[in-house]
Amino acid sequence: TGPYSLEKDGVYDGGDDTTVGLADVALYYYKTDLRPTGAKNDLGTDVSADNVPTTQKDFAAHQHMTTFTLGLGLDGTLTYRRDYETATSGDFYGIKSGNPTWPNPVEDTPTALDDLWHAAVNGRGVFFSASNPQELASSLTDTLNALKQRVGAGAAAATSNLQPVAGDNFAFTAQYQTQSWTGDVKARTIDLTSGAISFVELWSAQAKLNTRVHTSRTIYTFDPTDPYISTSTADVGNGMKHFCVPAAVGSPWCNDGTGLTATELLFFKTTLLPQYSGYSVAQLPNATPENLVNYLRGHQAFEDQGAVSATDLFRERSALLGDIINAQPSYVKAAPFNYGDAGYADFKRCTQGTATVTCPAAQFPAPTVVRRPTVYIASNDGMLHAIETDVNNDPYYQTGGIATPETGDDTFSGGNNNGNGVERWAYLPRTVLPVVHKLASIPYVHRYFVDGSPVVGDICLSTPCAGLNDWRTMLVGSLNSGGRGFYALDITNPLKPRAMWEFRVRLPSITACAATEADAVGATDDCDLGLSYGNPVITKLESTGQWVVIFTSGLNNTGLEPLTTNRMGDGKGYLYVLDAVSGRILHKIPTGVGDPGTAGASYADADPSGLAKINNWVDNSSVDNTTLAVYGGDMKGNLWRFDLDSASSTYLKAVKVAELKDSGGNAQPVTTKPELGLIQNRRVVFVGTGRFLGISDKSDASEQTVYAIADDLVGNVTVTDRTPLTEQVIKTVDSTTRTIDTPKSVDWSNLSVRGWYVELPDTGERVSVDIQLQLGSLVVPSNVPSTDSCVAGGTGWINVFDFKTGSFVAGATADAVSQKVTGSVVVGINVIQLPGGKVVTVVTTADNQQRAVETPIAPTSFQGRRVGWRELNADQ
Repeated sequence: TGPYSLEKDGVYDGGDDTTVGLADVALYYYKTDLRPTGAKNDLGTDVSADNVPTTQKDFAAHQHMTTFTLGLGLDGTLTYRRDYETATSGDFYGIKSGNPTWPNPVEDTPTALDDLWHAAVNGRGVFFSASNPQELASSLTDTLNALKQRVGAGAAAATSNLQPVAGDNFAFTAQYQTQSWTGDVKARTIDLTSGAISFVELWSAQAKLNTRVHTSRTIYTFDPTDPYISTSTADVGNGMKHFCVPAAVGSPWCNDGTGLTATELLFFKTTLLPQYSGYSVAQLPNATPENLVNYLRGHQAFEDQGAVSATDLFRERSALLGDIINAQPSYVKAAPFNYGDAGYADFKRCTQGTATVTCPAAQFPAPTVVRRPTVYIASNDGMLHAIETDVNNDPYYQTGGIATPETGDDTFSGGNNNGNGVERWAYLPRTVLPVVHKLASIPYVHRYFVDGSPVVGDICLSTPCAGLNDWRTMLVGSLNSGGRGFYALDITNPLKPRAMWEFRVRLPSITACAATEADAVGATDDCDLGLSYGNPVITKLESTGQWVVIFTSGLNNTGLEPLTTNRMGDGKGYLYVLDAVSGRILHKIPTGVGDPGTAGASYADADPSGLAKINNWVDNSSVDNTTLAVYGGDMKGNLWRFDLDSASSTYLKAVKVAELKDSGGNAQPVTTKPELGLIQNRRVVFVGTGRFLGISDKSDASEQTVYAIADDLVGNVTVTDRTPLTEQVIKTVDSTTRTIDTPKSVDWSNLSVRGWYVELPDTGERVSVDIQLQLGSLVVPSNVPSTDSCVAGGTGWINVFDFKTGSFVAGATADAVSQKVTGSVVVGINVIQLPGGKVVTVVTTADNQQRAVETPIAPTSFQGRRVGWRELNADQ
């Protein structure tokens, strides 16, 4: 057999051009579909679907055999090493490079052992060589773990531009690998004709980080003793320090005096690890906080190799970058807005390298070139990573179209790709310091640490804004399912970040909970903060012009404080409005909905609100980011408006816009961000219902819905049933297409008509991914998770509705309203407009595939209202 691979660079794993050996057999059964088209089981059910979950090295989706082989500590003609797959030297590294080649196997010679190794490579498994019982046990454990490994994605890709052009058409995709719990961010290019994402990787952040020495990395954490202070004349305090053991304690290279304190080092006592009790006398001297901190920085000398040696202390890692599950990458380059505030136009030109005034040197050390492009990604190694994307402002990008995406035959420009994908720095929030040691645990049970998508925006330090020198770019991140907290960084100069603040849950055993919302004002923590699933919003207040960060109380904001009988929160939904510069509470607005449970039941009977994702109403955020209201839904099916317009009678209050219920009157949970638009001068909220937050949600077959509901502000009446809404009914056309059965018009001029709704027809179908409104088309991803453990993920739909009616978009092919996504659920979407005018939805699925779905756009001008800068340009 000749070289064969389903992966673009697998030329080293073919046959050896001799008589059939074990490697040839392994390759045959890897290539052969064991359940070809038409194969059925004993019940006559078709079982031929190619839906086998993939891994980073096994991209075959057909039913096939994966081969694992085990030697007993003997070498063939090639020298084995345990880390052969990732090593940058040795015989296997040479084979991948073409020298040497696999030897011809001859019976009863060392080449037969080489053939055993070769078989594992051809079969996309692993070859192990064990010379003692400990290594044998470790090899068997690794084999079982490898069998369960899967590559997946949990969020949309980031794009360098939602209207890509040559040289600015990058997609940054994040992924995770189960069992090893590693992650990666890869840069690819977007085809400017079709919108397809190339299979060719411009760079891999994981691969780049694996080559770094831990002492060469710059990793920060929050420093409350050096508070962030910025004015138009000076920057005082960095708010951060290096995450390392100071030189005086034991790390000579950590010599700037700003490392971890003695109190913080208590979080890294190895006695906290479950394996500590099993350490031998030889291991104990190495089981130090310094070695554990260095392990978290990327030092691998003390990882468990299965040999019970003095250095086998911490969990073995196949890569240093942790899993990236729910966090979407954020790409930052030049300022994207056109604010009319004083000094902003000059600030934007400073970020573009085109300023005609003097740019502040601290923020712009190279004012004649565009600000260094950076991808920011949150990972469950406990860190936010800043990744270099264009070191020399000379982009290396795809130019000639993607003829065959799978084989990577793209044509590229002669730009410079050197240095891209390298970690510039990382930030470990102080909130996770007490728990991040768990990453070294043996066995390791996966948990989340820094899991929320970073949000970036520009703010002015002064109110009213004094001018150019007061403008900053800030990043706000959340822990999401990793904990109860938010962090904010000044990334105006991406080479020298500064920590602005961290906001976390208050522990009542340390500080008593605020008795009222008014008592919470001025604090940088609060008892009612739950798991920070809510997305932060960076904006400006209408009442004062002050720049703020807004987020919600999140999920599960009640229960017991660990190791105490103290209640953590009251379970009600809250909107927090924080000073963007200091992180202190300005307003805490309650919904009044949610039940904390009872002390007698240790609050296990709590029924919290679950207010999470929000969107803010601005009249035109590109030129004036002043928020008049914030909208969000909760787990109880309530749709809320938080009024921030000082002229309103409901200023700083929560107003219930609607109670979302299915046809049986059951509340429908909202877990995604509402979308906002303007139709005939009526403010309209678009929202989908359903939840998919955990395994228990997979079997939920409850009825879920997509709504468009007008919020008429003055005299608004809460929508409590569907009477004032026009129903559109989805009809199946075939197995992959749906339309609207007998579309109805919606009379928005009639104030008694409050909007429209569409029931999602498939059993278990729900909206668990944020929807997007673009150019009059409402793009709604919906998912049908599989309840069958033998089927990976489930299926999804990309539904595109006319935002005015809920029907199909005029001009849509065959009047289609839905296109099916087979083989996996949808985890994120990006709607982009190509140079020729075509609009495409880039769909990221849970199996880490990106698919381009052409998106119909109404031929008439969009009469909605943009509410976020990431919206496409539209006729307003």
